[in-house]
Amino acid sequence: MKLRTVLTLGFAGVLVLTAVVGAAGWLQISSVNRSYERLIENRVGAIGSIQDLRYAAASEDRNIRGYLITGQEKNYSAYNQDRKAFAAEMERLQAGLEEEQAIRLAEELKQLEAAYGKIVAQLTTLRQRGDTEGYSSLMVEQSVPLSAQLTAKADELAAFEQTRLDEAVAASNEQVARTRSLMAAVVAATVLIGTFAAAWLTQRIVRPTRATARLSAEIAAGNLAVDDIERPRIAELGAMADSVNAMKARLSQLLDAVGGSADELGGSARLLALSSAAAEKDSVRMLESVRLISDSAAGQRERMGDNRTALEEGALSLSGVAESASLTAESSEQARLRAEEGKRRMDEARRRMDSVGRSIAQAAASVERLVLQAREIGRVTDVIAGVAEQTKLLSLNASIEAARAGEHGRGFAVVAQQVKKLSEETSASSVQIAETVRGMALQAEEAAEAMDRGLEETKAGSAELERTGLAFDGVNGAIAVVARQAQEVSTAAEELSASMEELLATSDDLLGLATSIAEHSVRAEELCAAQRGVMQEVSASTEQLRDMSDGLRRELGEFRRTEAAGTNQPGSDRAPQEGPEPSAA
Repeated sequence: MKLRTVLTLGFAGVLVLTAVVGAAGWLQISSVNRSYERLIENRVGAIGSIQDLRYAAASEDRNIRGYLITGQEKNYSAYNQDRKAFAAEMERLQAGLEEEQAIRLAEELKQLEAAYGKIVAQLTTLRQRGDTEGYSSLMVEQSVPLSAQLTAKADELAAFEQTRLDEAVAASNEQVARTRSLMAAVVAATVLIGTFAAAWLTQRIVRPTRATARLSAEIAAGNLAVDDIERPRIAELGAMADSVNAMKARLSQLLDAVGGSADELGGSARLLALSSAAAEKDSVRMLESVRLISDSAAGQRERMGDNRTALEEGALSLSGVAESASLTAESSEQARLRAEEGKRRMDEARRRMDSVGRSIAQAAASVERLVLQAREIGRVTDVIAGVAEQTKLLSLNASIEAARAGEHGRGFAVVAQQVKKLSEETSASSVQIAETVRGMALQAEEAAEAMDRGLEETKAGSAELERTGLAFDGVNGAIAVVARQAQEVSTAAEELSASMEELLATSDDLLGLATSIAEHSVRAEELCAAQRGVMQEVSASTEQLRDMSDGLRRELGEFRRTEAAGTNQPGSDRAPQEGPEPSAA
């Protein structure tokens, strides 16, 4: 029987037991789940609906009392909404009830709410009539007790549903306990069966494995003469036993081949030792030649370094000259730009002075017109003052005529008095206006004189700015000549500096070439020295290789092999095969 078949049967049995346990647990869990679902749907939902009904009833009582006290319609509207909510919640509750007692209690609660609604209708009628004593007594005698009965009935229905909920929870707990007991029994049976199956499989697998391990330990100890292991019945373990037996036979053949290779390795090591000695002598001669080249390159590099130092000093001097000329050109250019900027600002100032002069002239003309208008206003105020005096005389005459008219002229006398008062106010205002206008005229004349003086000063300043602009033009021309000459000097210095840079670059190339030759010579010297060291190491390694070959032959003699190996028994080492030694040319 194959190991795969044995393991498959064992695992199949475990899977069957696991499936049985899972099915039983699934059935029990499904039952408990359905119980809890019914519990949540029926009991918990019913309790929630009852609490909503109780809240709706309390809200009805609160809103109707508010309406009776305040008479506000919003309280009565809220009461009607609470009644609708109570009716809708009652329909949902009755649709989900199953016990006869719960249905009876719900119906009683519904009837109490309907009776309360009728009493509220009576209270509303009395309130609308204004019968305070009537609806107060009706509320105390019927409304308040009925509201208390509603609350008590809702509490009774909630208590009944809570009792049923507790009973359902207890039943679910008992079912869970039974499920736990069943699962524990099934798990215990599964553990026992799995233990027996594991012991049987272990016995079938471990016995051949131990035999294979013992054979492997003997082979590791160097004993290849041990007997082969028996082939077990399980196919995979039998294949493993065959592989170990074949490995033992193959290892014996391999040791024979390694012994022959060790003999050949000893002969090759002797030839390699002679060749490495000749190569070491050649490395010594090459090292001496490379040292001569390195010394010559070092002297050339020192001379090139001195030449480069002289060229660098000349380049620094030219660079300083070019930099000074460049700074002079830049300073001249900045001075020219600033002179041009000053000229532009002078022109702008002169234009602004001209604009200010024109503005002052316009302002002076406006002030002149203002003086003329002020004088005209003075004449108008004189006319108004004359009219006011005449009006005052007319009002006086009107008062005299009204006095003559007696009782019939009393109203006209009042009008004449008002006209007199108005003429006096007009006269006073005209006098004030005339004084103000005269003051304005004097100030306007003074402003006109000041503007005339400012206009003269503005013209003088504009002429002075024009002369300053001409001076800036002369300065600007002189600065341009200096900047052009400094630029020419800077250009010549830069050309000389570029030539020195090219000489420095050529010197750097030569110096780099000499340095590179010296470095390569040093590297070549190091490589020759390294090659000599390597050849010495090769010689040492060759000696070690010969020692290793001898040691390998001794180690091969430690293995115990069957009689079929012939000459490979302990103490029958073959003499190493030595080839002809190469000449040391």
